[in-house]
Amino acid sequence: MLGSISFGQQPDNVQMMSGLYQKLSDYITLGHNSPVAGNTYFMLAAPGIILDPSRNPVDNPSDNYIVSQLLDSIPTPSWITQPQSEAAAFKFGTFTVDNLLTAGAIYEHIVDFKELPKIKRSDADEANLIAIKDQLYDSNGEPKGKYALYNTLLAAYNKADLAVTKAVQDKRPDSEIIDAKNLRQAAQDRLDSVRSDVETLLEKQSILENKLPDAWWLRVKRELSAAQITSALAKFYPVTPDIAYQVWFQTNTSWHGITMTSSDIERTTYNSSTHIGGSGGLNFGFWSVGAGGTFDRDTGRQDISVKNATIQIEVIRVQLYRPWLNGLILQSRNWRMGSGSQFSEDISDGGDPSRGVPPKGIMPMIPTEVLLARNVTVSGEWSKDVSSFCNTHFQENHSVGWGPFTFGGNYENRTSSSYYHGQAVGNKIISPGVQIIGFYCKVLGKMPNPDPNLNWETPAK
Repeated sequence: MLGSISFGQQPDNVQMMSGLYQKLSDYITLGHNSPVAGNTYFMLAAPGIILDPSRNPVDNPSDNYIVSQLLDSIPTPSWITQPQSEAAAFKFGTFTVDNLLTAGAIYEHIVDFKELPKIKRSDADEANLIAIKDQLYDSNGEPKGKYALYNTLLAAYNKADLAVTKAVQDKRPDSEIIDAKNLRQAAQDRLDSVRSDVETLLEKQSILENKLPDAWWLRVKRELSAAQITSALAKFYPVTPDIAYQVWFQTNTSWHGITMTSSDIERTTYNSSTHIGGSGGLNFGFWSVGAGGTFDRDTGRQDISVKNATIQIEVIRVQLYRPWLNGLILQSRNWRMGSGSQFSEDISDGGDPSRGVPPKGIMPMIPTEVLLARNVTVSGEWSKDVSSFCNTHFQENHSVGWGPFTFGGNYENRTSSSYYHGQAVGNKIISPGVQIIGFYCKVLGKMPNPDPNLNWETPAK
């Protein structure tokens, strides 16, 4: 019975976490929450990842690196997620300081080590491509005419759209929000006046260049190189959230309050999604405690139970953008990994959609959004003095987690970051800080998935 939860017993741990997972899924619309290619799959962090409010990714490249690597890390395909290590995918060293496998590292490896089929473009296609490029680019390869105007108007629209988002988040007067929306609509109208013509030409260019992949991939390589940022820590590809990182910590951001009780969770219906990946990180019990402020240093099992639990949190959902990643590559059948690749397995084996079997591989899923939480409070009738238990660990700078929530630990779970802790008073444990408690991931199909009918230089491996 979940009315009296014993966190030291494995079946109840799984049931409780499954209930929390389902309740969070109920509060936030997910659509088809299943690990089938093309779907979005929600994955809980276990426990949450506390974020450092002092970081400034916009102006500080090293902060941008740390935040981007965290958001770009590839999770294990399970309803309870932990980042994958590169050791499982590569035969050589690491791309990142923290040994996390990232979408940027995988994408770069694809671009650098793909093998392309031998394809000859027809004379007619070649003439059409030259004509299209003549409409889009000047002699130096820079956008001209409508394409140059399109880029200017697109930038203006993005700026106007950001102004609307900020006005809403800052809870500006209705009149200011209406004015901002009117300006955005005007910017969209101007963009729409040229959008169709330009995007049609760009689509035709992409189709024709894809018939001769070398030219298309060369452009992809140039775009990727241009997007790379160099920090004092490493070179990396930035991940941009739709709500700026520093806004996450502002009190007037639009968060949504959620209250859950043990009786609510007890009534939660069966959720098949929680069978993906088994019990995940729950092998250690519902509590997690680690030395040195990180959960991977020393995770232990704690036998503390609670009756009549109440969980209060505020959540917000943030989209992630990777402007350097060309989504066509994730679907194209016009490439495969070449002999120079260091990948030791498929990027994704595609799974078995007919049986609901999730894909496996180096990158079977890619995070597209994160679920943030703040002001987390858990209260109830604890079997032991929870305040003394937590405060003892806080004093030792230990990590302290309860289910998907972190109450103490290093920022970003990094050994080099400073220590954070919440409060434990009476029958309550409280964590006001912003933390990532879940990832929304796009489930990828089989990749690479080369077309066997194309003219490959060597037989398929």
